[in-house]
Amino acid sequence: MALFRANPAAEIAKLRKKLAKAADPESPESLAMRHRIGILLVETGDWPAAEEHYTELADAQVRVAGDQHPGTLGAWLNLAMAKAALGQIEDAVHLMESTVDIYEAVSPDDPATMQAQLVLSEMYSVSGEYDEALDVLSRHLNACVDKFGEYHELTIAGARRKVSVLRTLGRYDEAGSLNSGLSRKPRDDYERDSARAVGLLIRAEGGEAKTVQYKVRELAEQYRTPEFIEVLAAVLLRAGEPAEAAELYRAVLSAQPAAQQWGPCAVLMASTNWVHFYAASWYSMHRADYADVLRSLNELKKGEKPPPAISRINNDPDRPVWFVRAWAGIPDCAAGFAHFSGSPEKYLPGRPVDQYDYLDGLGCAVRPTVELGDGWWWVE
Repeated sequence: MALFRANPAAEIAKLRKKLAKAADPESPESLAMRHRIGILLVETGDWPAAEEHYTELADAQVRVAGDQHPGTLGAWLNLAMAKAALGQIEDAVHLMESTVDIYEAVSPDDPATMQAQLVLSEMYSVSGEYDEALDVLSRHLNACVDKFGEYHELTIAGARRKVSVLRTLGRYDEAGSLNSGLSRKPRDDYERDSARAVGLLIRAEGGEAKTVQYKVRELAEQYRTPEFIEVLAAVLLRAGEPAEAAELYRAVLSAQPAAQQWGPCAVLMASTNWVHFYAASWYSMHRADYADVLRSLNELKKGEKPPPAISRINNDPDRPVWFVRAWAGIPDCAAGFAHFSGSPEKYLPGRPVDQYDYLDGLGCAVRPTVELGDGWWWVE
């Protein structure tokens, strides 16, 4: 079920009221509240307010912690995204470039760095700088493979972005070769068929549209998601069926109204998984806090309960999984940060759910989807 969140406007008002009463607007607690306000502004798409907010917050972060602190880098990234959403593409790209340079120098194998590289590659694509996009994606893929392996979610995300850029440049043989590798070890049928659909699209772009259109239509009718429908529309356009392609494109756009508001940045905003970007950025900013949480949990004596919003969510007595809730559902389900004392492999997406030992997210099974480092994962 969908996760419930409090009314963002009400939460922003509440946080601003607390900030107004704070003795020091640049104390750690105040800065944390200001980061939360920024996230809410981004989530609600209030880009003018987000740009103003992150401009002030980034300046405060530099004064308090310097230009290499995760909080400073996160504020600059969100400021760049706000500028991009407002159509200030050149300014956004320059800010994102300088921020990613610092990320790579300070923590090259941090998941937050890898997420930032993906967003920068999309910004380059939006501004038509495809060679630069390929360069940052090569750095991203090398770092991901070295740290996580070639089939990790972040590695696959980077490979998909690179396939898209290669297609845009008409380098179909390279795009097809890279895309074929994405279906070797799919986590589920959807991931396998998604790579298959893109492979068929590449063939269509290479001149085989009439040959592949029926196979693409079968996949689109099977899944009926915007991703597959958009692939079908692109193939039909190349197969000489512009009327049906236009109708399908209209259906995809109507299902994603936010894209219409973002103008030239629709691709960037629609293709970025903001929840996962938030998870990686937030953990990077609060790594020391999570280490303290884990230390206190490990020191719990028999019979002692963990603090509120923290719980154990598995049944393996030898390898506990501690869960720090970020979002809660009504009446059940949750998402947040989980620490694994061993490998999370048996809980990963695509694995069968063990009815005796699954990750219980307040009433429903959750899965680890983003590796954050130090044994911590984002689960949803």
